Amino acid sequence: MRSAMMFVLGLLLVCGACASPVDDSKPISDRTLFIRSLPGYPGGRSNVYEVYMEPYLFAIGLKAMVELKALDGNGNPVDGPRGTLTLEQLPNGVRIYGTISGLSKGLHGFHVHEKGDLTKGCASAGPHFNPYLVNHGAPNDPLRHVGDLGNIEAGEDGIAQIDG
Repeated sequence: MRSAMMFVLGLLLVCGACASPVDDSKPISDRTLFIRSLPGYPGGRSNVYEVYMEPYLFAIGLKAMVELKALDGNGNPVDGPRGTLTLEQLPNGVRIYGTISGLSKGLHGFHVHEKGDLTKGCASAGPHFNPYLVNHGAPNDPLRHVGDLGNIEAGEDGIAQIDG
């Protein structure tokens, strides 16, 4: 039994060392493992341990939180739109969800820019994220900027719920 546990621990250490494309700041004990033990037969076979590991890119929960604030031309906070969004990496793309308040009623453009520098508003944020160098395009065009996410709609209360 002790030798089998040492094998499992050794396997965990080896597998942890192979996981360089992910966040290695989490100790191996924090990663999701599924371990199943099959009892052995006295005199015939020892205990068997099967270790299943989730693919690291999904097991570590690739999420980012974005805090939204209104800023003046010098990058100082002002009263205006605010909120929190979560970006979650899924096998088939990125899900963005959250709430933005302080908007006027109606449609508002929703974009991801190339830079996070907001010291001079949109001027310092750069153009829309556009890794494929395509033309801007309309919301229904099959090819458009990846960072052009279309419109969100705020209700009478100035709140837009985002989930897409």
